[in-house]
Amino acid sequence: MAWKEVTVRCLCAAWRPLWPECVLQRDFEGFEELEEEAVVHEIVSLSNSMGLEVDDDDVEKLVEEHSKELSTEELLEASQRRKRDTETEFNF
Repeated sequence: MAWKEVTVRCLCAAWRPLWPECVLQRDFEGFEELEEEAVVHEIVSLSNSMGLEVDDDDVEKLVEEHSKELSTEELLEASQRRKRDTETEFNF
């Protein structure tokens, strides 16, 4: 049962130093990408391995929040905030 929790990314990271010729550096074009559900599961698995209490719903909510388009006003506010932060950081 524990092997089901091991992700492809984890296996590749473990084998790459031992046998780099057998581990793909990146996916080839035309090969099927991981389905969204598998990606969410991998993020949850990595988060849990770092001691974070994260579940699928948390990841999906985060992705949903960041996939919304910002209005022109929101973009201008973000730009002004970044400018203020930079000025504060460098004491302009």
